Amino acid sequence: MSGLAAYEPGQSVYIQPEEYTKDVESQLGRANGNTYQRKPGVDNVHDGQIMVRLKKKRFIILDYGYAPNAHDHEIAKSNPHITIPNGAGRSKCATNTCPRVGVPVLIHDSEPDEPMSLYLRSGMCFSCQRKLNEKRRTQRKRKSDGHPVGEVRIGGGGARGPPG
Repeated sequence: MSGLAAYEPGQSVYIQPEEYTKDVESQLGRANGNTYQRKPGVDNVHDGQIMVRLKKKRFIILDYGYAPNAHDHEIAKSNPHITIPNGAGRSKCATNTCPRVGVPVLIHDSEPDEPMSLYLRSGMCFSCQRKLNEKRRTQRKRKSDGHPVGEVRIGGGGARGPPG
């Protein structure tokens, strides 16, 4: 086993709504950006299966540990909620130092007519994409606070100086 197929061999890209409805209602939460890991990842291989709450009621289920087969591609063609990007389940993370799978299978999108999520477009594993999102959020917050990006604030409003 190469480590990429962490789940049972009979698994399909299609999952029944009753398999994830309870997770959406009780585990995911309603705030934008909430996540819930449905299936665990494998260290330095992939991030597992993750639900992400996007805006309003939209949520997606990403599977970094599933390498789709020809039958899965046929299912995805007939189901708008499923997307299998090129390299899904196989392509390495776009971050140079990361060995994990960077392109997930989108096994469910509650709003498939909305624009494709950055988690699918970036080529980064979930962990690296979240780190980048947090870095961007922190930079935007510092700009809105009136502090130049890269400037370190120490304490509540004390001394400031260059990072380092």
